[in-house]
Amino acid sequence: MRKKRGYVLAGGLALAIVATSVAFALTSGGDEETPPRQLELAGAPGPGVGDEAMLGWAETVLAGQCMVARDFPFAVAAPEGAEATPQERLAEMYGTTDVAVARERGYGIGPRFRRPQPQADDANRRYITAMTPEENRTYSLAYFGDDKDMVRVEDAATGTVQYSATGCLADARRYLYGDLQQWASLDTWALSLDNRAYATVTASADYRRRLATWQKCMDRAGVPAQSPAASRERIAGLVREQGAEQAETTAAVAEAGCNGSSGLTSASITAHRAELDRVLAAEKANYTGYREMRRTALAKAKSLQSDPYRRP
Repeated sequence: MRKKRGYVLAGGLALAIVATSVAFALTSGGDEETPPRQLELAGAPGPGVGDEAMLGWAETVLAGQCMVARDFPFAVAAPEGAEATPQERLAEMYGTTDVAVARERGYGIGPRFRRPQPQADDANRRYITAMTPEENRTYSLAYFGDDKDMVRVEDAATGTVQYSATGCLADARRYLYGDLQQWASLDTWALSLDNRAYATVTASADYRRRLATWQKCMDRAGVPAQSPAASRERIAGLVREQGAEQAETTAAVAEAGCNGSSGLTSASITAHRAELDRVLAAEKANYTGYREMRRTALAKAKSLQSDPYRRP
């Protein structure tokens, strides 16, 4: 199921949140001024970077500019490469029928745990080691804002989603997307689409019938599981705790075969696409508003590439 969109600040969001505001006072004489702080950039988006990564990078750069203007250190990691295609997202939800790929890559869980951290992680770790609890609170307030002025969205699929309307992150989003309430509503709506379709598909009688066939197939293969998602969750725990990558390959190969023989994957993907089409047609106003909001934001994000140190 689709996860909430977010861009990783250098060293991970949690690391950047708690980065210290420790000052690097460079004084060689009593009257010399401290040089102005600079935003630290590990890199700019390349040609293969997708829209999500581009928007996330721009959002973080803009928030970082704001933080630096407030005299906080801030580092931004280089955006990652190409993002998942629609077909890859569906395969993550419903599995693959390609046994050869499963044998070669497993679920792809092991490589995720071995993936190196962004380069700018080291910079933010340096900030963390020098922080104090008070600096942490001050930094978080500057970045995330306070809870006195909140933007809230009630969504049936995700529950209550809320963001502060103050702070550097809110200012960055306001520049990119305009009205924060509209952005929060449309962004939450878009991010819930796959989850809504997944819930509809997996509740259908056809899915349950095929799933029962799939479960029997997995039992015969010696890797019993209640569902493809449950199988991946179990394997992720084994890989994380024990490094059990052979178990990952075994389960992935068995699942791919059972996905194909039961028809579970192909039928689910077809039903998922049909449900998305139905929802988008029924909620056309949201779809149109979301696309226009993204188009405008992407144009602004791309304009930052030529000079990411320029504050708009």
